Amino acid sequence: MRMKQIVIFGSTGSVGTKALQICERNPESFKVIGLSTNTNIKKLLEQINQFRPRYVAITDDNARNEFTKYKPPFVQVLSIDELSCIKVDCVINGMVGISGLKPSMNVLKNGVTLGIANKEPIVAAGRLLREQAERYGSTIIPVDSEHSAIFQCLKAGKVQDVKKVTLTASGGPFLDFTDDQLRAVTPQMAIKHPVWAMGTKVSIDSATMMNKGLEVIEAMNLFNLPQSKIDVIIHRESVIHSFVEFVDKSVIACMSMPNMRLPVQLAMTYPDRIESFAESLDLAKLGSLPFRNVAVDLDALRCLRFFPCVENLILRPGEISEEGLGCLKGLHIKSLKLDYHSDCIDLYAIDLAQFPDLQFLFSRTQYNFYNIAMCRSLCTLVVQEWLEDDLTYLVGSGLRALCILSGRLQHIEGIPALPQLQSLSLGNQRRLSDVHCLRLCCGLESLAIETCNRIPVSQIPPLPNLRYLELIGSQKADDLSFL
Repeated sequence: MRMKQIVIFGSTGSVGTKALQICERNPESFKVIGLSTNTNIKKLLEQINQFRPRYVAITDDNARNEFTKYKPPFVQVLSIDELSCIKVDCVINGMVGISGLKPSMNVLKNGVTLGIANKEPIVAAGRLLREQAERYGSTIIPVDSEHSAIFQCLKAGKVQDVKKVTLTASGGPFLDFTDDQLRAVTPQMAIKHPVWAMGTKVSIDSATMMNKGLEVIEAMNLFNLPQSKIDVIIHRESVIHSFVEFVDKSVIACMSMPNMRLPVQLAMTYPDRIESFAESLDLAKLGSLPFRNVAVDLDALRCLRFFPCVENLILRPGEISEEGLGCLKGLHIKSLKLDYHSDCIDLYAIDLAQFPDLQFLFSRTQYNFYNIAMCRSLCTLVVQEWLEDDLTYLVGSGLRALCILSGRLQHIEGIPALPQLQSLSLGNQRRLSDVHCLRLCCGLESLAIETCNRIPVSQIPPLPNLRYLELIGSQKADDLSFL
């Protein structure tokens, strides 16, 4: 590998010091051009004396003023924006907080490699970063074990061929703690991660599993994946960092003994590889690699009461107990998405009456909506599949828009009992053959029907307010007088 010029943002932090350890171990491969810190000028001066960078940036005004008293003559002090505009081979962003967004955008304009551990910009503006990299021909390499693993696994296929990406989680230091044990934990205990050596903020976020939630968003933004294709599994040993399943059911996993220097080093050397600090993986010595599903913790759901302004909620009903669902009472949820779960479970457990403010319900589940009429404020219902052969469960609701993407409807006599209905979309209905009852839906403004039975369009009754009509799979009309 040829020698690379390196700039490190946040060089005095956890990621930055690991990057410099790699530089120290491989002096023939890396030349440090620039370093930055926020306030730790003592450590920065030590790094300057060892690596002799040409430029430094200190983001805190008071620390920068203090630094000028000790500044070596060979170092030029720049702002972080100025440092980020200097073109080098690779920049490692180990900053903390959203302040790392603009420097990252500047780096990507130079068409170079950005190794980014700064998760806030990825969470808040990952799409912008990705588009910036594509525009200027830069490469973004995530500097954490999970996303670095995904980055490597995706080299085996195309993003559009991904069926599912699974991030592993160690579970943090308190995974199996009882309630009594959790009441006695301290911040010092929280920052002692059982597997990884990380900075304070990331360690605390890992202890609460908040970090894993952010990592799901990071994966969505970095790799342009929908949330439905991203899963999390507990893997205490953190040997498998992530794995990717493709549509052909093959699975590519990235494995190594846990060592944060590995993802840092990959970002610095990519596309090459060099010797690392990491211990070699001995599967026979490990013996087994256990996994377990991430359960939705009841106390975690109870925490929602501290967020009374939450209006949009995504649930996986099959993974949440009835007691857990009871924790949602009192929230002013206006939009509810019931995500897909492989088991078919009736919605008896989900009492929609506990959502008095619910206006929009989108379900990708295969459930029967026995109690849908109990939600009086519901205006829009979108359902992936309707299992029943009629719509009588909707009688009494105030729906204005109904969309059933697929199902086995044979009777839709319940539709006229929805006096406020303005939009109706019935997709891929395999049994529907009679729509005469729609003559009573005088307020209907939009109608879309897809059926395999080829409903004669002449069956469509006069609808005085109809503005949009779409019929898929129906016979061609000889007479359009019904319009």
